[in-house]
Amino acid sequence: MNVRQTQKNDITALQVVLDAMDLFPEQMLPQSISDFLGNNVPADIWLTCEKDGRAIGFCYAVPERMADGAWNMLAIAARPEVQSQRRGTALFDALEKHLAIRG
Repeated sequence: MNVRQTQKNDITALQVVLDAMDLFPEQMLPQSISDFLGNNVPADIWLTCEKDGRAIGFCYAVPERMADGAWNMLAIAARPEVQSQRRGTALFDALEKHLAIRG
């Protein structure tokens, strides 16, 4: 299992995760992630959990506009067949590391 920044080629697999979890409509994902993918220094964070080179989960966090240094995780999801295998924990831990790097 590997957690890394989300890439454009993850979108289709992450739409499958969204469809399985009914978190938000999968059609919203390309637009929702477009700023992150198109910005050299994006404000938000999208992380993907992969297994055997296939995206199986993700998390998404944004800075809190009303508080300096505070962040909100707006979404976290993993394919149903890999839940209870610490994928969410791995995503959360990776997010904490990314936030620590950002200060």
